[in-house]
Amino acid sequence: MTERNFFTMTALLANPDAYPNGADDFVEGQLFADEVFAAYDVAPEAGDPLLQFEVTQPVNNQSARISGYELAWQHFFGESGFGYQANFTIVDGDIGYDVGADPSLDQFALEGLSDSANIVFIYEKDGLSARVAYNWRDAFLSEVNRSVSSVRNPLFVDEYEQIDINVSYDFSEDLTVSMDIINLTEEGQRQYGRSYNNTFFVQELDRRFVLSARYNF
Repeated sequence: MTERNFFTMTALLANPDAYPNGADDFVEGQLFADEVFAAYDVAPEAGDPLLQFEVTQPVNNQSARISGYELAWQHFFGESGFGYQANFTIVDGDIGYDVGADPSLDQFALEGLSDSANIVFIYEKDGLSARVAYNWRDAFLSEVNRSVSSVRNPLFVDEYEQIDINVSYDFSEDLTVSMDIINLTEEGQRQYGRSYNNTFFVQELDRRFVLSARYNF
């Protein structure tokens, strides 16, 4: 059953003079459908069912408050080329997830909220640029209802930290070569449910090396 076949069959049955054998005159294929389309149309008749449709839209039926603050500091030590950049963010919400609640009931909670911090040690002088970055994010609620059958479970992402290194050198005004080491300590990722031991997902990640060159013509 396709829209093409449905229209073709309807036009065929509505014109018995042209197709006296009714449904037996139907031929599968675009060529026959094109012939019917060119000769006949299908018009609505009294008693045809009305078009049925459903409209949905999100509704704000809960309220919550998010609060927090952020501290950022960047500094270079004179003309030495050495410096650092640090950032620390604390965020919290007034609605959390109750891991002891009835697992058959939906819960409303704020997702994705967690503290985070990063610090970058910088050297920038005479064409040489080097950065060592440490990034950390605390555990957070990723999903409110990870439904398995009729059971609603939360999905938490464990705290994560990563060290990245970038070194680049300008050989000339046009040529720059750089090396990136991503996830130096090979940190992985862990996701869990109502308890830390209720593990859903574990991922091991390797360190990655990226060597690149940029030349401006």
